[in-house]
Amino acid sequence: MIKSEAERDRRWAMARDLMADEALDALLVYGEHEGVPAAPFAHDNYFTNDRPGTIVMFCRDEDPIQLVWSPMHVEDHIEATKRGDELWIEPARIRVGKDATHVAAGMAAGYSRGAQPHILINTGPSVVSWGDAPWAHRPQQPQVIADGDVVLAEVLNAVARRETQSQVAIAVGDVHPDLEAAAQVARACYEAGLAQLVPDNTFGDVAEAMITTLKDAGGWNVHPMVHSLNPYGPVCGFGWGLKTYAPAKAYGELGEVPTVGAGLPLEPGMTFAFEPNCVLNGHLVNLGGTVVVGNDKPIELNTSTAHLLRR
Repeated sequence: MIKSEAERDRRWAMARDLMADEALDALLVYGEHEGVPAAPFAHDNYFTNDRPGTIVMFCRDEDPIQLVWSPMHVEDHIEATKRGDELWIEPARIRVGKDATHVAAGMAAGYSRGAQPHILINTGPSVVSWGDAPWAHRPQQPQVIADGDVVLAEVLNAVARRETQSQVAIAVGDVHPDLEAAAQVARACYEAGLAQLVPDNTFGDVAEAMITTLKDAGGWNVHPMVHSLNPYGPVCGFGWGLKTYAPAKAYGELGEVPTVGAGLPLEPGMTFAFEPNCVLNGHLVNLGGTVVVGNDKPIELNTSTAHLLRR
């Protein structure tokens, strides 16, 4: 382990340069718990020269703060100081704060300033993927939105342990005819699911109605057409259509996910995420929102996102 103050200053300068380049006021460096096999490199240790498993916070030009998960880290720091080990974080800036109370407080502060809890997003003229923004986990530049693109996103919000999900599809300018057609199919699947979301039916009735409408139109889905939010568990099947997609033929075994919880009886008050998605000729559109089972008909909470939006 390199133990020079010059190396410490070099590494801290790298963190601050990154903050300056990205116009950030703060930077969090998360360290997995020590001994985790999937994390042989301790990111926090790179900046602390100390026991791994902590969160390092860089705030503007101040020396970093180290949040540790238990008093054991403090005790270990004391012993290391006795031995004369070179430690890069001063004792006054080490806090036992890597816990739910402090993390919840940090999240609350972020939310109060308009921070988005979670969002999945993909953009482009033709995409068939779903998940977090690829530039957030791969070394690439953020995508530039252009005329003809579609912006596909899933916005998840939770309040008082209750969650809603909105599926957003925004057409930018003139999009490909297959995108327009896929949006129409996705909307038809949405309506087919709504027709079945009534008491005495089952979750399987809803999922099957949406999948049948999709298949009849010649489309396939990249993720579930619908899944439950309350109670959590039932989820519509997906994955079968990937086998028909030419670029996927180069891959190994392509399994599919079957519908889970098809036998669940529907009752008033149950909540479901409707997210009908359709791929036609390599063009994906995803629509929908949160729907509640009513006494006699469904209650839609996100009607605007159940249609293709225009920009």
